Amino acid sequence: MPSPEKQKNKDRQIPRKLVLGIIGFCVLPLFLSLFNIQFATYSSPLPVGIQSDLQSPEVAEILQYSLRQSLTHSMMEQAAFFSVVLIALFTLIHFRVTQSRVIPVIGLALIFGGMLDSFHGVIADCLLKPTFETADIIGLSWVVCRSFDALILIIATGMLVARRRRNQVKDIILISAVAVVFAVASFLIVRICMVNGVLPKTIYRENPVMGLIVRPLDLIPLLLFAFAGIKLFPRLNRRRPSVFTHALVISAVPNVIAHAHMAFGSDALFDNHFNIAHFVRILAHVVILIGLVIDYFKVYKYGQDALTDVSKTQEKLRKANYDLIVARDQALEANRHKNIFLANMSHELRTPLNSVIGFSDVLLNNKANNLSETDLKYLTRISENGRHLLRLINTILDLSKIESGQHKLELDDESLDELIDEVLIQFEVLVREKGITLEKSVSSEMNPINTDRFKLKQVLINLVGNAIKFTDQGGVSLNVDVDAATKTVNRIDIVDSGIGIPSDKTTTIFDAFQQADTSTSRKYAGTGLGLSISKSLCNLMGYRLEVTSKEGEGSTFTLYMND
Repeated sequence: MPSPEKQKNKDRQIPRKLVLGIIGFCVLPLFLSLFNIQFATYSSPLPVGIQSDLQSPEVAEILQYSLRQSLTHSMMEQAAFFSVVLIALFTLIHFRVTQSRVIPVIGLALIFGGMLDSFHGVIADCLLKPTFETADIIGLSWVVCRSFDALILIIATGMLVARRRRNQVKDIILISAVAVVFAVASFLIVRICMVNGVLPKTIYRENPVMGLIVRPLDLIPLLLFAFAGIKLFPRLNRRRPSVFTHALVISAVPNVIAHAHMAFGSDALFDNHFNIAHFVRILAHVVILIGLVIDYFKVYKYGQDALTDVSKTQEKLRKANYDLIVARDQALEANRHKNIFLANMSHELRTPLNSVIGFSDVLLNNKANNLSETDLKYLTRISENGRHLLRLINTILDLSKIESGQHKLELDDESLDELIDEVLIQFEVLVREKGITLEKSVSSEMNPINTDRFKLKQVLINLVGNAIKFTDQGGVSLNVDVDAATKTVNRIDIVDSGIGIPSDKTTTIFDAFQQADTSTSRKYAGTGLGLSISKSLCNLMGYRLEVTSKEGEGSTFTLYMND
């Protein structure tokens, strides 16, 4: 099975069997002529001296045969022009589908070349004068028009293979201008030769050049098409591969063969090689037309396949989107039930737990003085574990309320300095026991802040408590940055010299039930909910909470107040 790249290149070429068939058609007339199958419509000119001696029917028959020669030639010229008209039609249709720069430029060059061929036919049929040698006039117009036809294609191809990117409209204008110049030049060359009565000899019937070349002027278009087929057309096909550009390469074969028939074989008008050359020249146009048609249908097919793929993809996206909506609704419903469950369970758990704590405290008073030291020790553990469990339940309830949107802001103007003092005083005993410092840096000139006092206090307690928990040496400081001009609070920094946070954990620590690693949770305990609740409360109040840390050197949690 061919690789995708080879298959892609194969799809951009005319099928090999078709190429062999085209070459076969080019060679077939010459092969048939070897078996005396002639395509000539040639007859010797009627001698003027004996016209009067012939009977009227004989003269009419000879004149009728001469008319058939001209008619056959005209039909082939018009067939060539008709094929160019079809090329023009498919060029427009194909361009609407592909928007390719190659199609209009080469298509226009082919159209103008076909017009020049049609001009040659007009010269052959309408501009002849009895005083001139007919073969020289037709031969001259053929060479001029076919040479200019090849030159237009060479110029158009050269513009497309040039590395500098050109403007398509300018290319079309340039090709049109060149075609007009060539058409005028063709007419003037033929006309001037006719008016002056001086025609270059085009046929060397008795004495071929170098013993081989009967029509040396036909070497000009032959060499031009050979140059285009060997150098320019393949280069264009490599740079802009398509069935159309590949057909352009193949079309050089019949064009070269046609002019080889003229240059090396045709020694008279309408002889075997003359007519074969005109037929093969038509085949060159048909090759390009076939390439355009195949290219159009392949592009159209790929376009339809692409539309089908897009349609299937859209259907999959719609289904996936529907599934996401269903999953989201289910998740929201599950979250609502979770919050209801947590709220109910928290209430149901706190009621008996408060009773356990209350009764254990009563027993700890030991008013009857009938409890031993061991009993009091057990009661102390019961009280402490009960309070720890109560704090855990309250934390889960807070998180549940935040997620369900039950927390409401109660804004008022508050003194941040007083609020910070209330926070720090709660940790005096703890920092003294750990042997670390707890400091604050607050400006004396600071405007009150409009905030929810309870929620901001809870955030600061969580952050300061966290910093103290993970700091065994050094200390913790709470610093307030104030704008000197407006005296408004910009941010609050909680800085510690604790264990720090690994760089890959600085984002996940704000997720619920997350800590830096499992060893941290084992050593320092905790639920991993404090930072998650603090982040959620900050978002609720319109603040931004961020952390910078270096493992082993400490952390800084920053609360931005004016974002």
